[in-house]
Amino acid sequence: GWIDPWGLSPCTNLDKKPLDWGGYDPHGLSRKDHVRRHGKDDPNRKVPHGVFSGNPINQTADAWKRAKEMNLQPLSSTGNRRVYIVPSPNAGIQGGDPTHPDYGKIANNIRIVLEKNTNRVITAFPQV
Repeated sequence: GWIDPWGLSPCTNLDKKPLDWGGYDPHGLSRKDHVRRHGKDDPNRKVPHGVFSGNPINQTADAWKRAKEMNLQPLSSTGNRRVYIVPSPNAGIQGGDPTHPDYGKIANNIRIVLEKNTNRVITAFPQV
């Protein structure tokens, strides 16, 4: 099918497909292993870190299914990424840096970041 090289048209055909977990992050982790890192807190991180309340892969797949059912559109589609914020009650907590104001708060959304013009996962994590 045709892919809009400028990203101006909605991604409706792509949004109907399942997530593509192929590829690796800049540190050589598979995309699934990258997302699995959000399955436990790392208080030594100097940034906020969303931590899933359950299985990170299953929660992400379930959130994507709901996003498709809701016909949710990307929050943003800039550069080489599409960002979805999927309502997901009790998805996890805000971990990471304990001095961050949102530390310990319940995350009621899952942020799914995909490569633009594909359904290839870059990352996914709970978000306050």
